[in-house]
This record gives sequence, structure tokens and C-alpha cells, in this order.
Amino acid sequence: EEILTRTAMEGAARMGERLGRGYRDVVSDRKVEGHVQYRGISGTLGLGPAPVVDWRSFLDIDVGRWWGYYTAMMNRGIVPMATGPDEQWTLSVQHTAEDVDAHLATFDEVARLLPTLRADVHLVESV
Repeated sequence: EEILTRTAMEGAARMGERLGRGYRDVVSDRKVEGHVQYRGISGTLGLGPAPVVDWRSFLDIDVGRWWGYYTAMMNRGIVPMATGPDEQWTLSVQHTAEDVDAHLATFDEVARLLPTLRADVHLVESV
């Protein structure tokens, strides 16, 4: 009857750590210009020259390359959680190690294509 128990959330956080470490490994192995930031169940891939630490560094994200990543992942059956370059995943208590491994295998495939994935998309600030 209880879904979001402490045990279930701790398990989801372990899956989030597994996904975050996996993303860091792929970024390193494939020499992707980007930085992975994650904690617990949520994480992001910042496709830019430095980690995002504030709004100014967020503006350095290559939104066109992120759009290529996003659509390539979706075309391969992995739907990143957010529809913007500031958060790509949030795991639930239902995600398994197999789900994470499938996600990472897909990201590894997409990471090989990242140098060629571009779109004319820009970050638009609302007023």
C-alpha cells in the first residue's frame, strides 16, 4: 500500500547513482565535451565547456547539440524526463538495474553520434 517508502526511495537513489556514474563513464570514454551532474534520483548532462554552477554557466550549454541528444535518445526508445537541457532524468521506484543498463547502452550509442547531432535551437529566456 505504500509506494514511496524509505527502502524504495533508497533503491531509486542507488539506481540514480548507477545512471550518473554510467553517464560520466560514457562521457569520458567517448570524449564528449560535457559534464554530468547528478544526485539521488535526478541528473543532467550539460553539453558545454564547464559544469553548470549558475545561470551564466547554464547559458554556455550547447542547446543545439542537446536537442540532437534528446531526439536521438527518444528515437531509440529512451525518453529523457525533461524537455530542456537542465534536467534529463528522474528515476522512479519502478526503475530497475536493467532499465538503467538499457539507458546507458543507448546513451553510449548516441554519444558516438554527438559530434554530428546539431539543430538550430537556442535557449530562449522568458521575460
